[in-house]
Amino acid sequence: MKPGDVFTWQRTFTEEEILQFAQLSGDKGRHHMERDEKGQLMVHGLFTFSF
Repeated sequence: MKPGDVFTWQRTFTEEEILQFAQLSGDKGRHHMERDEKGQLMVHGLFTFSF
């Protein structure tokens, strides 16, 4: 590695993980529990930050 190198990382969250985090955190906002018009759930910010 050297200064200026760029690394990327990608992670796909499953519906089960999102729903489990909602139970754990108590954040059961509609956008985390119900799919949007594209059929997707929004991952909790605190969940993504924890990585």
